[in-house]
Amino acid sequence: MANSNWTLSNPIDHSLNSTWPDEVRNLKDLLKSRLITQATEPSARTDGVNFVTADLGSIWINSANNVIRILTAVDGAGSNTWTLISTEIITVMVVAAHTWASNQTLGTGASLIGSSTSDINFNSNKFSVAGVTGNTNVGGTLDVVGNIDPTTFETTRGGFLDEDNMASNAANKVASQQSIKAYAEAALITQATSNIFGTRTTTDTVAGALAVTSIYRVQCDGFLYGYGAGENATIIVYVEAGDATPDVAVAKVRSYASGNADGHFCVPVNKDDYWQVTVSGGAMTLFWTPIGTGGCVKQ
Repeated sequence: MANSNWTLSNPIDHSLNSTWPDEVRNLKDLLKSRLITQATEPSARTDGVNFVTADLGSIWINSANNVIRILTAVDGAGSNTWTLISTEIITVMVVAAHTWASNQTLGTGASLIGSSTSDINFNSNKFSVAGVTGNTNVGGTLDVVGNIDPTTFETTRGGFLDEDNMASNAANKVASQQSIKAYAEAALITQATSNIFGTRTTTDTVAGALAVTSIYRVQCDGFLYGYGAGENATIIVYVEAGDATPDVAVAKVRSYASGNADGHFCVPVNKDDYWQVTVSGGAMTLFWTPIGTGGCVKQ
């Protein structure tokens, strides 16, 4: 639009005539304060007032080289930041192009690719890959600032359960190195400072005396031993797994013909095995020493 009331050769430096509407006069004043043409970086507006936040977006055309910059930061004291308008426009366009207010779906075979130095930041929100079934492949180091929640448990130690006694005995929890070490050391110390044998007894689980010819099943590993019998007596010890009438002889002892006539034996018996002792003559005392806890159950 051409009008003799606007000096076209240098309109910013001239005043509008009063015959123009107020809207046009306001536009002229706005351009005059926001569009600056000079060879040196402006430290204040054309009216001499320091730039304030409301002036962000002002344009400076460097009359020496025609480079255009935009005001992107002010401190109110004359120290301002003028950014190349091309840089600012590209930055705004990139942010706008990648700021999504709704879900975005990549097509089949499409990938989200960054440069070798690119980062993907999600602030405090969750990053999910194909729901709960997807895989995340990391070629380098995976540094986790927060917690790792593999399945149904979460700890503050990166997903490792710190439980020195391993009391949970769970199949879906991973123990920390320190917990494994502490558990193993405690087990070794306990074994070294405690008896592995239980209380020696001459009775069965219902307080009946262990007797020859009777058949027993043991509740744990242990040792069966005995002494006695008459002169020239034969002692046979039968032990068998899974057979309530054991007939596998594991020991056979004959007592002396004169003098000290006692015969002796000692045999190991596994948990749930059956045993029986027979003697051809005389009495015999039987003992059961468990490894741990468990007795002899008479059949």
